[in-house]
Amino acid sequence: MSGMRVLEEIYPSIYSADHLFLHDELMKVDKAGFQELHVDIQDGIFTPNMSFGMRVVDGLRKYTAMRFNVHLMVLNPEYYIQRLKATGGIRVVYFHPSAVRYPSELITEINSMGAQAGCALNPIEVIEELIYYKDKIGAFLVGTAEPDNSGGLFAHGSLQKIRRLRKLFGEEIEIVVDGNINAETLPIAQEAGANRFVVGRALFQAPKIQEALGELENALASKHGAVT
Repeated sequence: MSGMRVLEEIYPSIYSADHLFLHDELMKVDKAGFQELHVDIQDGIFTPNMSFGMRVVDGLRKYTAMRFNVHLMVLNPEYYIQRLKATGGIRVVYFHPSAVRYPSELITEINSMGAQAGCALNPIEVIEELIYYKDKIGAFLVGTAEPDNSGGLFAHGSLQKIRRLRKLFGEEIEIVVDGNINAETLPIAQEAGANRFVVGRALFQAPKIQEALGELENALASKHGAVT
């Protein structure tokens, strides 16, 4: 049985699962003991990819008690808030400030459904103007790979963004990294200041999930990473 730290600080990304066998893939991480599932909702417009609609998200909800953290990679995130409220079990909703005209209103809507509001940042998005929302944002999701079908190469340039967020928003803020996170890249992101980790292919495409968990657990315990 893996330690609780790896099960609490790592969020499996269901987008990286085999979509033809979503129930089986969901049960794989549910039975492993993970506490939270990362769900990407992509509209094919804000990013070049498409993922799940709300019917699939509702279907996932029926078969697991894991909390969801939802990343809205869409042009109109406001449309999804009431649907997510009806789904239930949502701990945090991440949105891209560049896709929202009035972030404060969206943050209020997310909070009203009993969830934390989080800001998601791609490698090229800036963070300084978000200081205005410092007391309203519960978490940041930093993209450590471009969502452009390029194979998800780890973006070492994102490390400076993680450091900057940690400096501006303090030690209490949750900084999540998402994009080619595995046993090799996790310690690097952790050294930069990340404290939660979205893991996709390294879990769902691993031959044996328990072995993958062991590698990730060792990576979390690592005291250093070769920061580039």
